[in-house]
Amino acid sequence: GLPFYALQLEILANFCLGALFMYLLARRLTRRRGSALLAALAFTLGGYLTSYPPEQLPVLEGSIWLPLALYFAHRATDLPGFRKPGRSVRLAWCGVALGMSILAGHPQVAMLTFYTTLLYLAYRAWRARISLSPHLPISPVLLYPALAALVGLGVGAIQWLPTAEFMGLSTRATITFAEVQAGFRPGALLSV
Repeated sequence: GLPFYALQLEILANFCLGALFMYLLARRLTRRRGSALLAALAFTLGGYLTSYPPEQLPVLEGSIWLPLALYFAHRATDLPGFRKPGRSVRLAWCGVALGMSILAGHPQVAMLTFYTTLLYLAYRAWRARISLSPHLPISPVLLYPALAALVGLGVGAIQWLPTAEFMGLSTRATITFAEVQAGFRPGALLSV
């Protein structure tokens, strides 16, 4: 019963969140406000987010969480040494961002967000050469992504059954590559 205007506001809110998350990540990486602002604008108003995702809201809602997950992955691996008190909290927040991507309801976007974040987290742990406590038999390269993934899967657990049901009812698996290889026909763009 909500007006179409409410959907437009939701799309705008997602763009604003995506810009904020990318700003945080770029500010952390570059330590410059101007560069972070440019990165946020490029991410938010660039080709990907402004083309297909607004038509498929779960794609947009899932995609905006990647910069925030990378931000917390970067922050978790910035701390030297293994037993730093803030590391587990930052890994948990990384997992929460991953879980939010699952809650958006688009499995492919969530999967790509997980892959990208967990590989980045493993790379950062390896690059930092974080030393482990002698009591733990697992490397941070495996441990940190596993912890973030577990939190993410836990946060997104309520979305698992609806997503599995949707995938079972979807006709996408029966569509051939020839039917989808070209995208929209040029005339379809004029009719919008």
